[in-house]
Amino acid sequence: FGNVVGVVGVSGWRTTFGTFGAETLIPDNRANNVGVYAFEQLESGPWIFSVGGRFDYRRLDVSPDSGLGVAAQTLSYSSVSGNAGVLYRVAPSIALVLNAGRGFRAPSAFELFANGVHEGTVAFERGNPALRNETSVNADLALRVQSGDLALEVGGFANFIQDFIYAVPVPGESDPASGFQVYDITQGDARLLGFETTLDYHPTPYLHFHGTADFVRGDNTTTGSPLPDIPPFRATYQLRVEGGRTGRVVSEPYVSLGAESHVRQTRLDPAQATFFAQAFDGAGFTPAGYTLLQVGAGFRLRAGRTPVRFDLTLRNALNQRYADFLSRIKTNAPDPGMGRALITRVSADF
Repeated sequence: FGNVVGVVGVSGWRTTFGTFGAETLIPDNRANNVGVYAFEQLESGPWIFSVGGRFDYRRLDVSPDSGLGVAAQTLSYSSVSGNAGVLYRVAPSIALVLNAGRGFRAPSAFELFANGVHEGTVAFERGNPALRNETSVNADLALRVQSGDLALEVGGFANFIQDFIYAVPVPGESDPASGFQVYDITQGDARLLGFETTLDYHPTPYLHFHGTADFVRGDNTTTGSPLPDIPPFRATYQLRVEGGRTGRVVSEPYVSLGAESHVRQTRLDPAQATFFAQAFDGAGFTPAGYTLLQVGAGFRLRAGRTPVRFDLTLRNALNQRYADFLSRIKTNAPDPGMGRALITRVSADF
């Protein structure tokens, strides 16, 4: 309509889950979701305005499971979400972007009814059928710069989440049969503050620098404690030397050298800190920072009408000992990230 462009629509999905075998972790269930939404955008000179809204309804039908202690029941969730944003072009290559909105997430069947050993996370996990919708109010502000040899984006965000769903270890409680730590799924209000930045810079046609950095601070405002399982500050950086594109058979060769650095996470949920101290039969687990070196090389091979791209990457080239803070097995196996990873990729455009 005039300068306004947008979309209105309806979306829906259905999932069914059935158990088999001797052990079950969640009951059989069927989930149906329907949403109606609208999004509109107006461009006027250096300004771009956007606004959108959505209503979702979800129904979860749960079958009885005596082994898990779950009775037949039907649960329903609904919520309104939306967003409004504005982009202002300060100059042809510079833009400021501001967004504010409201989001929601309904609890999953796993978060509601899990009651057993989860081999994949090396834990005994207990759901909570009284969980409510997560709802949030969020805002983000970003600066974008795009020129011939530079692409930069720096942004900060603030999310205030009501009834945030998370898993927390129960101090001193483990499953007698498996020996796994017991985790309870619960919820509380939360605040997430952080930033993200990305940089691509070509000082010469043959030299390319790429870097990223991100950080988030998570607080449980209900308990006044840090949220569990929040990643620490992370930065990646890579220098890449690129060849020309004029070779008849082999073109666009490159070699690269880069790294990713993770600082030590010192802000721990009290229950999580207690669990870490008891890991490895009382020896304890202490989060640590680390840097992983990465080298790579590649080229494009002209084979007939379809060029083929070959890329080779060696991750953790120095075989650094480390444990990802978000790993669920870091308290069961020392240095679970140990080892080099050689990644080869062959790709072609059709």
